[in-house]
Amino acid sequence: LGQVIVTNNTNIPITPTAVTVYIPEFMTQPTSVANPVLMAYSDTPIALHALIGEKVLNNTTSRETNVEIEVRYFHNGSEKSMKENATITIMGRNAINWNDKLALGAFVTSGHPELVNINRTCDQFLSNPSSHGLPSSIVKASQFFAAFENWEGLHYSADPNTPFAKASTNKVFIDYLQFPTELLLSRAGDCDDFVALFCALMESAGIRTGFIDMPGHVMSAFETEVKPDQLNQFGISPNEVILKDDRVWIPVEATLFGKLDFLEAWKAGSARYNNAIQLGQFPELVTMTVAHNSYLPANGIPGEKPVSFEISNVAIKRLDNVLFKVSAKMKREQLLDLEQRYLKEPDNVFVKNRYAMILARTGALDRAQTVLDEALALSPKNAVVLNNMGNVAYLNRSYNAALEKYRQAMQLDDTDAQILINICQTLLALDKRAEAKTFYEQAALKDANVIQLYPHLKTKLQ
Repeated sequence: LGQVIVTNNTNIPITPTAVTVYIPEFMTQPTSVANPVLMAYSDTPIALHALIGEKVLNNTTSRETNVEIEVRYFHNGSEKSMKENATITIMGRNAINWNDKLALGAFVTSGHPELVNINRTCDQFLSNPSSHGLPSSIVKASQFFAAFENWEGLHYSADPNTPFAKASTNKVFIDYLQFPTELLLSRAGDCDDFVALFCALMESAGIRTGFIDMPGHVMSAFETEVKPDQLNQFGISPNEVILKDDRVWIPVEATLFGKLDFLEAWKAGSARYNNAIQLGQFPELVTMTVAHNSYLPANGIPGEKPVSFEISNVAIKRLDNVLFKVSAKMKREQLLDLEQRYLKEPDNVFVKNRYAMILARTGALDRAQTVLDEALALSPKNAVVLNNMGNVAYLNRSYNAALEKYRQAMQLDDTDAQILINICQTLLALDKRAEAKTFYEQAALKDANVIQLYPHLKTKLQ
């Protein structure tokens, strides 16, 4: 808030018993601040701060209000008090000064009920059982991008009055930053608005995020489960990511949220990050953990309208498509290794099976089917091969063919809960809900982990 100068014009030191700050309009009780010793014949500056209640979130415009400052102390055996009133300016709830960039953390409201509900809805309707073998953080980012692509006209639009490019480089400029739910209702925002939204969504799913600060622009980033020495294993180039705290972080161009898929946002984010480095701009990744240590997020905005959010069938197809693309990118090394073994070991059913599934996860379904046909010819009663033939048919949306293969696999191995889950999902795709529920229950009896691994199935079958 500023500081107050307290003068001790006596010849002895005085230690205040309390120094308090009180803003009647926005506080229920005064806040105590540090009370240093006032040396004899001295002027002592005391920094002022205040714990302001959430009532301040009702304030949408900048305006003046009264603040009361009190110093209590003992002198000559009796308690005395000094009070001063002053006028301060309270900014609107959306105001932010980029001189203190950590303040962005106050807008990343990951615990907001609307965002928590969006995350749960994505898990229920966009959960992909195989996840193509990808890190869960990447699958989650892909989910959010798929859910919001072309959603209700959501789009990037630089603020004509306070564009981020101008506000972020002017240390006295007051910018306007929307809370995530405000952006979802307004449908349009600047880069900082989209960073707050994407980070809040990811944080609501338990994924650590951060923001990348650079001249005239800000981007999002999130922490993956990948470690630096695993980059080659996951088919990731070092110039596509940021290494921090022995973890791999993915830069994301958040302004593409609502427009393109996650992979395109990743490519754009890494390209801009590397370009900034080449220009000597020293982009900085600030974790949301650090930001929240200084600025706790608000719980919500008084009187805000609910966000109407639903998952479309188009979003489900988008997620499948982007996961195929990301998987193809990240499994290049595994694919090359298995392809060499496949050629060198023509009678190895295990290699053929693994090679086929990597092919399937990268979208090469016809090639995967050919390799599985070869494996089945070598091992006609192999439940694993038959199950994977069902997986390939399912990915091709040939649900009746998939069901036939899964049933053949079940006849050979009725102890595998995964086969039962695959049958359940296929029956759901064929709109045979009652029968699907039976197989889900059988799978849960064989493996209790089924309920945790496939929460979306439980929801669909209720």
